[in-house]
Amino acid sequence: MNSKSFLVGIITVVSTSGVIALNPTSANARTYTTVPTSLRGHWYHLNSNNRTYTKVFASKYVFNANGLKLYGNKFPWYGYGHSQLFVYKNSKGYYNIGQYASDEWPYWKRVRHNGTYALKEYMPLPPYDYQVKYFYHYSHFTATKYRTVKSNGFYFNKYIPGFLQAGSTANVYTTPEDAAAKTGKSYHITNIFKKMSIKWNDGNHDDILKINYDGNTFYYNDTDGAFQPYNTFRDGTGITSPYNPKSKSKIYLKHGNHIYNGTRWDKSTTYKDGTLISNSYKLKNDHWVKVY
Repeated sequence: MNSKSFLVGIITVVSTSGVIALNPTSANARTYTTVPTSLRGHWYHLNSNNRTYTKVFASKYVFNANGLKLYGNKFPWYGYGHSQLFVYKNSKGYYNIGQYASDEWPYWKRVRHNGTYALKEYMPLPPYDYQVKYFYHYSHFTATKYRTVKSNGFYFNKYIPGFLQAGSTANVYTTPEDAAAKTGKSYHITNIFKKMSIKWNDGNHDDILKINYDGNTFYYNDTDGAFQPYNTFRDGTGITSPYNPKSKSKIYLKHGNHIYNGTRWDKSTTYKDGTLISNSYKLKNDHWVKVY
């Protein structure tokens, strides 16, 4: 008789007087495992690319994290009556949660972080290191609303608003031929706050933008992306803009970019051949706090 059938069978013993039947073994009893209430819910960690999330879902009998869903009300054959899920609380209030009869699982604890409740994941990395991540409820990652451009490129058949990017300057010309050759009479543009009307030129030259600037028409050989339909965009882990985050009416956010609690915002201006960060802000609980 194998071990599985033994657990669900009847234990028998033999005495000198014959065979005596006993009650079913107590190993047949099942132990349900519940997830601590403080950890339950949907939790999200914004990854370093600022576009994707790592998710954790926990309910009374389910813990779904790190690509593995474990159940406190399902009973594998190897568990001898224990559920698929184990939960252990240590002396510091962290819960070690993982698959029964296995090890090397992270610890979890509900904490206060960045002014709100978060699910802290503490992962030991033997022999001496560790990794920490914070997961927040979905509301923590609700995108703050700004005007977002419909396209990150210009059109041939219509003008749309365009801006010189912070850190850029541009020499524009009065004819597309001069712009293509970068010769002839030119004007130097440095104003990153100015909203212009821009489209691709309809002529025979590639990469030539047609720019309506204060009623004048100029052309630019746009091989460096100095002009874009947006003036505010995500750069690495933060936002770069010529405006502070409270100047909503002046902000045109790059298509596909989002702003969440915890986002850093750098107000940048053109300085010589680069950018200068004049002020920096951070979004905390849906309010912008000036860092410097």
